[in-house]
Amino acid sequence: GWSQLSAVSVLTPGEAYWIDVEDAVTIPLFEPSPAGPVTLTYQAGWQFLGDPFEVSLPISSITGSTLITACYSYGPQWSVIDMSTGVLEPGKGYWVQLSAPTTLTLKRP
Repeated sequence: GWSQLSAVSVLTPGEAYWIDVEDAVTIPLFEPSPAGPVTLTYQAGWQFLGDPFEVSLPISSITGSTLITACYSYGPQWSVIDMSTGVLEPGKGYWVQLSAPTTLTLKRP
């Protein structure tokens, strides 16, 4: 879900974080990326999701993805991600709309 970084002490693989900085910074990501599946539980509505792996993750491979009704990315402008052919890229966050509460399971491609 949506969290303010100042309120988060540990970053969770698969969750995405919106970080607002004034100057260029380097933020270390998970190393190594998770070997096994990553399971995330979300409420219905808009949620923030990320790819916890170092390779692209097809949306269609996510268990529970049938409840994702829309997916958007940003940078440098908003883009709609196609649900049948789209992929999540490592190090990026995606706004996803869920039609019902669900558990999403992301497996390394």
